[in-house]
Amino acid sequence: MFIQRIHKKTKKKTYTSVVLMESYREGKKVKHHIISNLSKWPEKLVLDFEKLLKDKEINTVSDLELSNGKSFGAISAVREIAERLGIKQALGRGKQAQLALFQIAGRIISQGSRNYLANEWVKNQAVERVFKLKGFTEDTLYDNLDWLSKNQHTIERKLYNNRNKGKPIKEIFLYDVTSSYLEGNNNELAAYGYNRDKKKGKKQIVIGLLTDSEGYPVSVEVFTGNTGDTQTVSSQLKKLKDNFGVERVIFVGDKGMVKSNQIDEITSSEYKWNYLTTITKQQIRTLIKTNVIQLNLFDKDIVEVEAEDNVRYILRRNPVRVEE
Repeated sequence: MFIQRIHKKTKKKTYTSVVLMESYREGKKVKHHIISNLSKWPEKLVLDFEKLLKDKEINTVSDLELSNGKSFGAISAVREIAERLGIKQALGRGKQAQLALFQIAGRIISQGSRNYLANEWVKNQAVERVFKLKGFTEDTLYDNLDWLSKNQHTIERKLYNNRNKGKPIKEIFLYDVTSSYLEGNNNELAAYGYNRDKKKGKKQIVIGLLTDSEGYPVSVEVFTGNTGDTQTVSSQLKKLKDNFGVERVIFVGDKGMVKSNQIDEITSSEYKWNYLTTITKQQIRTLIKTNVIQLNLFDKDIVEVEAEDNVRYILRRNPVRVEE
């Protein structure tokens, strides 16, 4: 390969084209063809490239200036996904919205503390380019969490409406709780309770997650660590009615969640909703004893039995439990 300058003259002006050429043999003839037009390149760059091709003076490693640019791809991908999911639109356009997106990206990519995100991680990320942010601190991120907390219901409602095109069409809502233990004590919601992590002597918080029938999150709520599962249900019902404007609900929770008091509230005159839950072994024995259901109904096909008070029992034989 070599660089060639082609001059063309007209009556008024002379034009010079700089091209990268390659020689090749066709039979006994040597021919040339243009690989690329370099006419728009700066002259210095053309000269350096020419030296490189001629293997003169320039060293391909020592003469190059190397530096690490800030990482762009991962945080840009998070921003794009947030936009596709409607998260970016729900947060808004202000600085607090951008800080929230930055924290989402940090949680997904780094999992570091807010101190680390603000003082270390940010140094290697193209944050100013992607999120239009600069000059923030750890305290700024904690203030942003306060902003998110104050605006949580509005953000959740926007996400819900965006997904359902403004119509509360989802009828089935799934709900469950979990807990997360804490190493420290300086947390206003920390308390001793039923610890699912089997960490004795650790305070915890309880987290309830409400999703639609397809598993998309609708709302999340954090409770004190000693809150029982059943005590979290009432606020979810109120939230569905008041915040999301849902008029018809089938509330799904397990037998530790939906008990008699919760059933009374779900079916009360305030809501008049339906529920789906499981029952205990003792309740099953009672139903068999009172001949509401029979053992021979537990087969491979799903069976439905309607009892008093419009309660329906849906049952099926579980081959795994049979083996046990």
